[in-house]
Amino acid sequence: MWYLRRIMELQASAQSTTWSDVLSLYFWRAKEADLRLARMINNVSVKLRAAIEEYQLFTQELEASPGWIVNKDKAIEYLQELVQRDQEMLP
Repeated sequence: MWYLRRIMELQASAQSTTWSDVLSLYFWRAKEADLRLARMINNVSVKLRAAIEEYQLFTQELEASPGWIVNKDKAIEYLQELVQRDQEMLP
């Protein structure tokens, strides 16, 4: 009967027993939670887009190398930086 506890909590928060007030509060809270999730997804999207662009620039730089000479030190350093940034982004 968790839903009864939830309804009682909403009634107390809304300071009303009217269903319209209780449902208005419920939907307002749901909207706020959805907006919070949308902001988090947007932040991840921006960071992912930046990482993809950086990767594309790096691969273009490698492709532009004459005779397919790859500077291994630079590639390893770049990949280590990417791994470090990814780990910093994780909670």
